[in-house]
Amino acid sequence: MVRLRGWLPAATILIAVFAFRYLSYTGFPNDHFVYLARAQQILLGAWPVRDFVDPGFLLMYLASAAGLLIFGHNLLGEVLIVFGGFAVAAALTYPLARAAAASAAAAACAVALQALAYPRRRPSSSPAAASAPGRWSSKAPTTRRPKNRR
Repeated sequence: MVRLRGWLPAATILIAVFAFRYLSYTGFPNDHFVYLARAQQILLGAWPVRDFVDPGFLLMYLASAAGLLIFGHNLLGEVLIVFGGFAVAAALTYPLARAAAASAAAAACAVALQALAYPRRRPSSSPAAASAPGRWSSKAPTTRRPKNRR
């Protein structure tokens, strides 16, 4: 009973985060369909690197191919894989953060931050925000000019 009580918060977090992601779902960005197209190629017999260019996302292609194979050729499998991954990560964060911080409140805060922070879906989603620190640091003086001494 003690072991079950220890995993009850993690199971609750798993269900809550999955429900939150599912209910706040607004659609996949266009870039996400590259994974689905290549997963379709895998289901048709092609293999990454041998038959098409693979920039290093083999696990994502295989997971998407498994979703297409199990749930049919629709987005349900992709939704379950992506949101399930977020939910499992949040559920595993709670016991790890609780063990590290020895505090249930700190673990709950870590899970809340993880669940509420949406990952950046594509590299070009916010170029102004990403380049602002770079522009500021390029204008800041980094080195001093040496004084001319004779």
